[in-house]
Amino acid sequence: MAQGLYRPLGQGDVDVAGIVRLLEGSGYQGWYVMEQDTVLDGPPSGEGPLADVRAGVEHLRRLA
Repeated sequence: MAQGLYRPLGQGDVDVAGIVRLLEGSGYQGWYVMEQDTVLDGPPSGEGPLADVRAGVEHLRRLA
């Protein structure tokens, strides 16, 4: 049921690039805070949630 609930930045429905453009176009010069939620139903395998965090960070780097 929770599969796909929390997607890495750039893979979900939120237009992160559009939000960043809007903020920066308005003169925002502050920090951006990324939070990567996940649902674990047991011990993670492999990299676990870290893979999604890395994908989100890479997406943000491409926006910079």
